[in-house]
Amino acid sequence: MKAIIDRFEGNYAIVEMPGRKMVDIKISKIPAGAKEGDVLNIVDGEISIDSTGTAKKKERIEELTKDLWK
Repeated sequence: MKAIIDRFEGNYAIVEMPGRKMVDIKISKIPAGAKEGDVLNIVDGEISIDSTGTAKKKERIEELTKDLWK
């Protein structure tokens, strides 16, 4: 399952799950170095950063917003 880190609050990462459902995950379960906006792979309770998914999401957002700031 793919999820996106929305933000960090205290000892939790607020993560957007499929269907836009927001869940709190303890930071201790989030991979070291993860940051807001990173795409996560969650498989059988194991969480890893999806670097390719994160890069694609960033490119998509940049493409969508490039005309907004001209």
